[in-house]
Amino acid sequence: MRVNLNCLIFLLSVGFFAAVRPAFAQEAKAAVAPEEQSNADALIQQAVEHYGAQRYQEAADSFRQAYEILKEPELLFNVARCYEKMANAKEALDWYERFLAAPNTTTELRTRALNSIAQLHREIAAEKAVEKAEETTPQDAAAQTEPDAEQETEPAAAGPETQEMETTPPTDAQAKHGPAGLRIASYSLIGVGLAGMITGGVFGGLSLAAKSDFESTTDEPVRVEYRNDMTRDALIFDIVFFSGVAVVTTGLSLFIADLVKRNSETAVTTGSRMGTDRKSAGGRLRFTPVFSFNNGELTGGLAGHF
Repeated sequence: MRVNLNCLIFLLSVGFFAAVRPAFAQEAKAAVAPEEQSNADALIQQAVEHYGAQRYQEAADSFRQAYEILKEPELLFNVARCYEKMANAKEALDWYERFLAAPNTTTELRTRALNSIAQLHREIAAEKAVEKAEETTPQDAAAQTEPDAEQETEPAAAGPETQEMETTPPTDAQAKHGPAGLRIASYSLIGVGLAGMITGGVFGGLSLAAKSDFESTTDEPVRVEYRNDMTRDALIFDIVFFSGVAVVTTGLSLFIADLVKRNSETAVTTGSRMGTDRKSAGGRLRFTPVFSFNNGELTGGLAGHF
């Protein structure tokens, strides 16, 4: 049993909240020389001071050096916690895995490590979704639809009703932003916007959870951490969620424009066909029988007219 280290652990457990502060070794796993023990105690004390001052990289280095002397698995947990505070998910996951693989770990810390690992994976997934949403801009979505809009289609055989209709080739703007292009672009934007809104909702939930933790604790250092987490997650929520709303709105506008355009083209086509029918009917030569009775003689014939 190491008296100096146990006293230090007791003071740390009083000063820091167990749910968010790093754990500290309680019992030696192997006997070390007094000089090495003294060095390890000094390193742990330095790590605690760095952690309290939010110098997480220095704290991680000190915890790691202390672990090289004492081989306490709790120190591995502390290193992972420091990297998690620095938002370095890759390093945090690596050190949490090292802690779980170490012998003589406590059930409480293993549970906390597993919860942190799950949370980190969720944050990584959310960040990837945000990056994907930011990379796909409205211009990119419209550009992706250009090949579909520019594909040539084989004209249908003209029937009697459409042979006399005059057709004009579509302009470049019509080819790039035809009905199919607008429709696909609107679907793409709506999908990207909904993904952004969902991602923003995740960070909104994290912000509310941090707010709840902030209001439920009285430990001032812990409240500072919760307040920082709450502010960060709320900012990400505002940016990502309302950006998603803007993208969805743009997609809906394109969808409505496409719907109006299709309806107008249908009306124009119907009107052109009706005009052709009238022209065909009006231009057909018709014959009407004509009879006359003059001086007792009946004469007759056919009168042609259009």
